[in-house]
Amino acid sequence: LTVFYLLSKIKESNNQRVYEYLYFWGPTAALLSLWRPVFSTEGSLFYYANFYLSHGLILMVPLWGTMILGARPRKKALGEVFLFSHLLIPVFYLINKALGANYMFIMELPSVGSIGKIFFPYTILCFQGGALVVFSFLAALGRSLPATKCSS
Repeated sequence: LTVFYLLSKIKESNNQRVYEYLYFWGPTAALLSLWRPVFSTEGSLFYYANFYLSHGLILMVPLWGTMILGARPRKKALGEVFLFSHLLIPVFYLINKALGANYMFIMELPSVGSIGKIFFPYTILCFQGGALVVFSFLAALGRSLPATKCSS
């Protein structure tokens, strides 16, 4: 999504929905992964630096769109992104089954450092509640920011 958003801005097309998905998903996923990282393998210094840099940059694109480009989420964006996020769960389940993967930790919780183990077997419901709280905070933050953009 990050690449499509940046490409759309380079081409000067208006892609508000992509921005909104990045605005809600980016900080939520990046902060969770930075707070409780799950490493699939033992890595080198480069592996860890790459993980933290890439997840930190996930935060930068929505911030860039918000602070520099002056984009703001629409009022109905919270519900739209939250609903679409739920529609993705069965899609990722099927992808996980086909690839033997565990994207979005739908198939099983990570073996180490997962806060989701506290809420088992209601993990997905609790994560949905947590996502709604974070999305609501981001929506309120987006509405409270002045609608200005930095000039170049």
